Amino acid sequence: MKRSAMAPPIDTDDGTNRKENDERHKYQKHNGASKESEPFQVARANELRKLVDSANAPIFGIDINGRVNEWNFKTAEITGYSREEAYDKPLVASFIAEHFRESVQEVLDKALQGIETANYELEFDTKTKETRVLLVNASTRRDVHNNIVGVVGVAQDVTESTKHDRAVASAAKELRQLVNTANAPIFGVDSE
Repeated sequence: MKRSAMAPPIDTDDGTNRKENDERHKYQKHNGASKESEPFQVARANELRKLVDSANAPIFGIDINGRVNEWNFKTAEITGYSREEAYDKPLVASFIAEHFRESVQEVLDKALQGIETANYELEFDTKTKETRVLLVNASTRRDVHNNIVGVVGVAQDVTESTKHDRAVASAAKELRQLVNTANAPIFGVDSE
């Protein structure tokens, strides 16, 4: 006769076991209750806040009116503007290089309609009047009811590689001009 042994409950991160969690979620779903308790939601929000703040990538966000409502430590470091200085300012008019404003506004407007953009290059004006080139993914931000409430940008600072690429392109252009305008014959030799 085969006996089935009952498996011991598997503990989860919140100190309960998986079976208790499954039963709690079934009850909450059936009764229309939130899937997570308020203290759990607060703890999760705090955890996400720490993650965003300490990320090694610039993360910034706007509300539906285009005003800054997210500005992590890396964004502050790159731009020189603290969170307090940036908060509630219009992102495009206050921080985006003038020649990029129209296209950045278009990307943000699309994201506010639910159309996200990946790998978009833009230029941030810093507090010290320098320009930082960022490669940005603009993602739509939604509330718990799936309403669009803003846009969050997660970026990569590509300023140094952009400067290098521009220098290489400039050198190549100068070399082409030199070859094209030389008063002497220039030819290449294949190694074979």
